[in-house]
Amino acid sequence: RTWANAKKYCQNLELNEYTNWRLPNIEELLSITDDKKYDPAIKKGFKNIISDYYWSSSSYISGGEDAWYVYFQRGDDGLINKYAKFYVRCVKDKEL
Repeated sequence: RTWANAKKYCQNLELNEYTNWRLPNIEELLSITDDKKYDPAIKKGFKNIISDYYWSSSSYISGGEDAWYVYFQRGDDGLINKYAKFYVRCVKDKEL
């Protein structure tokens, strides 16, 4: 999905009777990486992960054309144009 479609996907997600999902920011996404692991470089307990690129909700510059991603094969991050197509891992937002 593109970055905009990734955000929209999470906002519209209904899973386990919850509807308060969102695309995680770059800090949240990096917090689940594990630099002692490789392919995927993700902490124990996380399932359904592909060792590939995942969008964060964080733009490089507000209104800019680039956004941050995490590459879960190695657990590193970077910037790319928001029209690239990456995977999505939604997080449940706090209860209202």
